[in-house]
Amino acid sequence: MRAIVRKPLWSIVRGIAMCGILTGSAGAAISNGDFESPATDPPNSYANPNIDDWGQSPGGSGVVHDEGSGGGASEVPSPPNGSDQWAYMLPDATIWQNIGVVDNCIYRFVYAVGDRTGHTCPATTISIWAGGTGPTAGEGAVQLDTTSMSLPADNGGVLLNTNDLVVGGNTYSGQTLWVKFETGSFLGEAQTLLDDVSVTKIAYSSSINNGDFENPATSPPATPWDSNIDDWEQSPGGSGVVHDEASDGGASEVPSPPNGSDQWAYMVDDASIWQNVGYVEGRTYRFSFAVGDRTGHTCQSTTISIWAGGTGPTVGEGATQMDSEEVTLPSENGGVQENLVLLDGTEVYEGQVLWLKFETGSFMGESQVLLDNVSLATGVSGTLVLIQ
Repeated sequence: MRAIVRKPLWSIVRGIAMCGILTGSAGAAISNGDFESPATDPPNSYANPNIDDWGQSPGGSGVVHDEGSGGGASEVPSPPNGSDQWAYMLPDATIWQNIGVVDNCIYRFVYAVGDRTGHTCPATTISIWAGGTGPTAGEGAVQLDTTSMSLPADNGGVLLNTNDLVVGGNTYSGQTLWVKFETGSFLGEAQTLLDDVSVTKIAYSSSINNGDFENPATSPPATPWDSNIDDWEQSPGGSGVVHDEASDGGASEVPSPPNGSDQWAYMVDDASIWQNVGYVEGRTYRFSFAVGDRTGHTCQSTTISIWAGGTGPTVGEGATQMDSEEVTLPSENGGVQENLVLLDGTEVYEGQVLWLKFETGSFMGESQVLLDNVSLATGVSGTLVLIQ
């Protein structure tokens, strides 16, 4: 699976289910995202080295009032939305918070970044982590996704960021969810200011039909296989559905699918399956799915692609391939690998039929790829608004 690269998209999000902005409810929200607590007391004190409700690395962060001054009140810009305080982060600093439990969805973080006059904003990242007692590998957590934030172009400026961080599977569902901001190293006067941090959960859309491949239902042990896949088109003879109890020499041959389902789609050599999943929009499509490896077989190379127009996802049917990616296969025989793939739509084809296609390559010998839990989301990432 490729590294997740965040690309700025300027169009309004459509076709996604919004689950609400999480800013105040216990256990599933950002607490003190406006960094108004603890309150400072200008002109007696402009800063405090603590940030209520946030974990902090030693000595590198705190809150600062917009009247704060090291040589002039203009040094700290006014925060957006009428608040008075920022969180400040010096180089090599981290702040973090437990914001609930992991769900298989997109977490959209919106926040303001300020640049203190006479200082430089060090490179800063935002990341989400699952499990453990804190958002580091040493504390037993696993990083799920990360991206670099966009910084103000003008000294003393303020920039609104929107970043979509993606879970992309159910492996860590129900575990503690952490958000972390982290600054890099910098020699000289440097400081990143943060304010108005909020998070929205975005559910994967239901535009993929039979993405769990439970239809048609099989009847093990008599008929654990079926050469058809409801709601999907198939190349002749190379695909179908299979129950996890299927066996040619032992029930362990087909691994258990994730999420409690019973069936996989199977694809043998030079096979393809595809589906019309809506209409093209000039944005990034996030596909989440599981890949299984049948014991005693080899997973052949497999690609996922999106196509625009035509009557099917081939050049011969009048379609144009917009993007494709190699699927990440399980590293162990009999294993299961969660995939998250980002494919880019092209604005020039906007409004045309959108096709999703999986395709396997050639292989000499016993080979088979298993697919399950295919889901789709669209979203927006990157810089949104220059405030000042």
